[in-house]
Amino acid sequence: MSNRASRRAVMGLTIMRTVLTAGTGRLRSHRARYRTAAGLGIVSAALLAPLMAPAAQAAAPAPAATPLTAAAAAAPVAAPASAVTAGSTPAVDTFWTAARMRTATPREAPPATPAQVRRASASVPRTGSPVSIAPARPLTTTAPGVPAPRRAPLPATVNYGHTWPGAASQTPTRTTGKVFFRDARGGTWVCSGSSVATESRLVVFTAGHCVFDLTTKSYYRNWTYVPGYKNGSAPYGSWTARELWTLKGWHDGTWPAAIPYDTAAAVLNLRSGKRIQNVVGGNGVSWNQPATQTVYALGYPAESPFNGQTLRYCLGTTFTDANFGSRGLGCTMNGGSSGGPWLRAYNSRSGYGYLNGNTSYSYQNNRTRLYAPYYGSAQGALYNAVRHRYQ
Repeated sequence: MSNRASRRAVMGLTIMRTVLTAGTGRLRSHRARYRTAAGLGIVSAALLAPLMAPAAQAAAPAPAATPLTAAAAAAPVAAPASAVTAGSTPAVDTFWTAARMRTATPREAPPATPAQVRRASASVPRTGSPVSIAPARPLTTTAPGVPAPRRAPLPATVNYGHTWPGAASQTPTRTTGKVFFRDARGGTWVCSGSSVATESRLVVFTAGHCVFDLTTKSYYRNWTYVPGYKNGSAPYGSWTARELWTLKGWHDGTWPAAIPYDTAAAVLNLRSGKRIQNVVGGNGVSWNQPATQTVYALGYPAESPFNGQTLRYCLGTTFTDANFGSRGLGCTMNGGSSGGPWLRAYNSRSGYGYLNGNTSYSYQNNRTRLYAPYYGSAQGALYNAVRHRYQ
């Protein structure tokens, strides 16, 4: 059997990001590399691997790490200044041409054993008091939110990633976007993300695997966010990262035990003297909420039958993944949707909701469901760490 056929035959869990490590496994992430499509992560009880595009050569396995306590794993961690760009960012803007943004190739990460999956299930963050931060409108006048579309008449556990019907000037189209970045080897990748309401008006949330590579233990470079992306256009421009943050449980963790901490934030540079929240607005954020919620999951899936060029969504009621304590949703979005927002309490009149999850992974033997880390106190700590940065 060919390597390609073997990979298809293996069943697993997919992590949603567009870049991670190559491998054959059941768990993949939903991220992708630029060439044809973005990747999605996949997990199974046998083998797991986040999706990324192929690299020039395989990375060395991550060194064994001392298990973190729950409190330590929930601590936010910032990237070193050398990994990001403060102030003027012409080099990053020049690098990300429309042609580079239009293409991406998925890649899988190293496999994990069933025993690793069982051990990972013990690391689920515990909950605290529920918290909700209200959404924020932009300063500029724009069209009102598009009414929430109806679900197609599909089975309750399946949703086929329908095209979001709103224009770029409407929410949540303008508060959702594509994330682009490079890895240490020069590979180019894509994820999804969303702007959130903060005092600094500079913050975007995405997945941890769209900011920090667990295999090479390094942050990604040339990180930029394009809200409202559609068919190669950037109606609100590209916004580069001044700071990249993730959780220690992801930064110091190993796959797949780090799944509950697969969340990250970017503090963005100003663009033409403006802050991103003032231009596009920001969704609210909530954590420690009930696990069962009606949510809209949004993102830019890029594997067939999708092409990563338009915003897609799934709608449904969440359920719990017993392996990792994550929240699941019937949805067939795939690679490239990693980091995309899961919005609870969506208001069809305003077009805003409350970020309460981000696309992270799926199981290869069931591509009709996506999963997001449960937003608990760890994600709340991450939000509180970045909300006042450069206010």
